[in-house]
Amino acid sequence: MTLWSSWYVRFALVLIAAAALQMGIFAHLRVVGVAPDLLLALAVAGGLVGGEWRGSVTGALAGLTLDLLVYGRPFGLGMLVFTLIGFLVGRYQASSVRRSSGGDALVAALAAVVAVLAYDLGARMFAGSPVLAGSLPVVALVLAGWTALVAIPARWVMGWVWGSPERVSAWAR
Repeated sequence: MTLWSSWYVRFALVLIAAAALQMGIFAHLRVVGVAPDLLLALAVAGGLVGGEWRGSVTGALAGLTLDLLVYGRPFGLGMLVFTLIGFLVGRYQASSVRRSSGGDALVAALAAVVAVLAYDLGARMFAGSPVLAGSLPVVALVLAGWTALVAIPARWVMGWVWGSPERVSAWAR
């Protein structure tokens, strides 16, 4: 057994790389003031590739990473929201009979909208004020587009992490 055969080593590398890319490059790629969220895309891809349990684990750790990196937001809210998103997307994956790349991109976009709404609701409940900059519908729609776009390579990466080549090849259909 080699070091690379352990899913948790691959997962840690992907999480560190995604956090570095998020903070270094993707934070500056803005459309209408909204940047892509690689960590959310990982949570979505984890659910698409691995189902509920793996989606929840991916979401929890990606959300915790977000909470550790972003200052001024309620700590733990990212972990809660991303865990929920990973679980819900994984639940969809488990219940769908036939999936396509277009359908998975649509699921990623819908998951981003749900994540924005849940994050805003949680921030209003726990922090007393919204923490998202800009108009909520605009943020939700732009992030949905970003997530649908970024979920395509994130799905391949999470297929490598979880060791699911049959699910990764289904994306190319």
